[in-house]
Amino acid sequence: MLIKRLDVPLQNSTKVSRSLLTKLLLPIIFLQLTACNHAPIKPTISLKDDTQNTFKYLSQYIREQMKQHEIVGLSIAVLDDQNVVWEQGFGYADKVAKTPATPHTRYRAGSISKVLTATAIMQLAETGKIDIDAPLVKVLPNFAIQSHDANIEPITPRMVMTHHAGLPADYMEGMWVDHPGHFTSVVEVLHQEYRTFAPNMLHAYSNLGFTLLGATIEQVCGMPYETYMQSHLLAPLRMNDSSFETAAPTGDGAALAYDSKGNLTAETGLRDTPAGGLNTTVLDLVHFGSLWFADAKPNEILSSKSLQEMKSPQNAASLLDADLRVGLGWHLTHNAVNVDDTVLVHNGATINYRAILLVSPEEKVAVAVMANSANGMQSIDDIGKMALKLFAKKKNGLAQKLPNPVNHYPPAPPEDFAGHYAANELGLVEVKSKQGRLSVDIAGKSLSIKRLPNGYMGLEYQLLGLFSINLGHLSDLEFTLANIAGRKVLLARSENRFYLAGEKISPKPIDSDWTVLLGEYQYVGSDKTVAKAIKRLALKVEKGFLLASIHTDEGEQKLAFEPINNHQAVLSGLGRGRGETITFTKVDDDAFFQYEGLKFKKATSLKR
Repeated sequence: MLIKRLDVPLQNSTKVSRSLLTKLLLPIIFLQLTACNHAPIKPTISLKDDTQNTFKYLSQYIREQMKQHEIVGLSIAVLDDQNVVWEQGFGYADKVAKTPATPHTRYRAGSISKVLTATAIMQLAETGKIDIDAPLVKVLPNFAIQSHDANIEPITPRMVMTHHAGLPADYMEGMWVDHPGHFTSVVEVLHQEYRTFAPNMLHAYSNLGFTLLGATIEQVCGMPYETYMQSHLLAPLRMNDSSFETAAPTGDGAALAYDSKGNLTAETGLRDTPAGGLNTTVLDLVHFGSLWFADAKPNEILSSKSLQEMKSPQNAASLLDADLRVGLGWHLTHNAVNVDDTVLVHNGATINYRAILLVSPEEKVAVAVMANSANGMQSIDDIGKMALKLFAKKKNGLAQKLPNPVNHYPPAPPEDFAGHYAANELGLVEVKSKQGRLSVDIAGKSLSIKRLPNGYMGLEYQLLGLFSINLGHLSDLEFTLANIAGRKVLLARSENRFYLAGEKISPKPIDSDWTVLLGEYQYVGSDKTVAKAIKRLALKVEKGFLLASIHTDEGEQKLAFEPINNHQAVLSGLGRGRGETITFTKVDDDAFFQYEGLKFKKATSLKR
């Protein structure tokens, strides 16, 4: 994961999607460990409160979140069955012009686009134009990708829609540029890329996969993807303020983009529109989400059978997914009001826009929240979940039923935790043991790893070794180790559900042919965004690991990889961005390596 992605799926209530930034960022929560300000207390609303009080409490909470995280503009809509019961804008769509954000303000929806792309695939499946369980190459004949396993199973559309196809996360070269090429260009260049994992082995989020689904739609329909989506989905649903574009929305009603400091900025264009190119409003999103309400009337968009399949768990047999559940295009979580119900959720992030769509089919409530600020994702997630919980409770008078503890992954002995990990969000990290105390260094801060009363492990940070600092959602996580499918994995439990957090790894033998490749590398591709983001990149051996050390303005990230021959290696670990192939080549006295289409050249000659 040399560059942050379009976003990471919502896997649980505390781990939110991360944006595909144009620079390598460590998760923002780790960069604010010493912040002494605490998140506003979430209001508790009893069933006796009237609807206006609910609006009041939520509005207060939203304003506090926006102030704390410097969110410039935000819009929210709540749909109860077919009626919008709350729609409101906060802050500004344009701060300089003092143009207020409204429910009709248009934002980038990011990866919520994937749910619409999956819906279009299911439409075509209903007409017999696509078989979602047949090899993708049958409907996209120019698609091909290499594999290190000659007997690997072919990729199907179903695998892609559940992020279980073993595809690379992205093809980064040319993905974020001012004037991107057409997304179908990735089909041809993938011929030189490699699959990451065996099919259905585990959930590994892939923007690239949904870009391929967009190309499939064009192939089988004989029309541009954007044209099909407009005529067969957006127009029939009367999503009149929505469109698929490579560029962010402009003109009247558009939310301008603001960086993490609240400064006006230019949103870079995105090539992969089927994965993240939807421009829309919160009102359009909640009406789209209502398709999945329980007992929804038959409609011209999709049959009840297909809608049911999209919201049904598809990955129960994937052991490495732990408690993560996905449908077709959707991620699934338990209902915060009634854990017997399932909530469909997808969030989205581009460079500076953040969004979330939550749908409770049983309660017939949908919530959409969108913002135009780069650091708003955690707030958007919290706001959306709170709104869903409160409105579902107000509607049905349900008392909150907390999920039962899940203990099928028992606590691991503390002494087992020491070692190195390919952590899904952080890269290579080391858990150190000193005098019986465990710690891990993240973003220049040393976090203590302590045993909790229930036997699991938790994180703690002490300022000056004296004062315990609230780590926000990280303080709620509980960790254990488990042997699953022959891998030693780190699991994090949040709200009584376990999720894959990383893999414990050990150094592998390094052939002498690799030593000549060690040293500094420079990006030599054409993507100005990548060139600006990566300040320094070095290939080196550290504590027995062959790794890439990547420096940006925000710090250093280390990624371990394992050689598979004298010119190829795969990134260590499990999950998104892991298992991807790095290929080294030599041209005369120069050395190059390529990853997700990004090309780097060794700064010094191979001559000795």
